[in-house]
Amino acid sequence: AVLVCLNAVGHVAIRGNFYAHKEIDSAGRLKALWPLHPDRVRPYRNENKNIIYEYTPASGPVEKFVADQIHHVRGPSSNGLTGDSLLWYMAESLGVSLAAQEFGSRFFANDATPSGVLYSDKKFSDAAYQRLKADLENRSGSTQAHRHMILEEGLKWQAMGINARDAQLLELGGFTVREIARFFRIPLHMLQETEKVTSWGTGIESMGIGFVVYTLMPWLTRIEQASERDLLTPTERKRHYVKFVVKGLLRGDAQVRGAF
Repeated sequence: AVLVCLNAVGHVAIRGNFYAHKEIDSAGRLKALWPLHPDRVRPYRNENKNIIYEYTPASGPVEKFVADQIHHVRGPSSNGLTGDSLLWYMAESLGVSLAAQEFGSRFFANDATPSGVLYSDKKFSDAAYQRLKADLENRSGSTQAHRHMILEEGLKWQAMGINARDAQLLELGGFTVREIARFFRIPLHMLQETEKVTSWGTGIESMGIGFVVYTLMPWLTRIEQASERDLLTPTERKRHYVKFVVKGLLRGDAQVRGAF
């Protein structure tokens, strides 16, 4: 049950849908749930308006299931049939983050020291040019940083500095964390980003309670409702219900508990 729940949260939060094939025993009782990768499932309505789930396994023929055979947890939906993928909405933010990571890797892989120009009033000989070129190529990379350079033919070095802050790598990294956290409604202190948030006293405890109420509960409610619909029979729904127990996460802060 825990494994299925973790799969459900991960798939719904990122891809918008969680699918699991229901295994039924000979007595008609639910025996197991087998998660299906959401990228391999295509729900659609047939000519009778019934929902059909078309599953394409990694190997083997395509399988089709009716709605009663599938446990389906939807995220926020624009069509009522499938949940919308947060990755699709986050594409631009993720693209900026990936571009920044690639730039940062190249920035530091090439020593991350200020670039500059070599200039001279004299004309270079071919031999001096080849020696200088080979020397510069051997100095690329962070392991070669700050080694002395021998200049000949009257060469002079003029630095043209740029550092990581000027390149806005630090600011962009912080912005990306906040932007992605905003999509998932995750408090920044839970991502070790405490520069602009309260992180002392009762403030952090209140934020933890807010995380349960405003972030977890919408997802948990979706799973609860889908589980009652798909996993309980009409008779069972009269006597049983699905509910996540989050009392341990909703305990008041030290001052509130002390007053109580």
